[in-house]
Amino acid sequence: MITLLAFLYFSLCTFDSWITRKRLIKYGPQVEGNEVIRNIATTKGPEVATYIGIILPSILITLVLVVLDWPIVLGGLIGYRIRMFVNQLQSLQFEKEARRIKENINRNSQG
Repeated sequence: MITLLAFLYFSLCTFDSWITRKRLIKYGPQVEGNEVIRNIATTKGPEVATYIGIILPSILITLVLVVLDWPIVLGGLIGYRIRMFVNQLQSLQFEKEARRIKENINRNSQG
């Protein structure tokens, strides 16, 4: 059971890292709310920032919780990551709508 929880937690962290990297590349470091990731992205780039700011801590947290055999804590973190997953999906929908509005404005101003 703890293996499944660890896999789920790390999968959600990986998705968060992928989306964060994508946004850092597209919009720049100022889009990131996490100051550590923003600073690292500014100096070292988005890949390093997401690895150091999301992937590395996720690996360490997962390993510690598996070694300590604390599935309840891991389950709590999964709940947090599910909420972050929902936030990321909502943000993607917002970005899509914002792009659509911008395209409509550009199209209407040219014609």
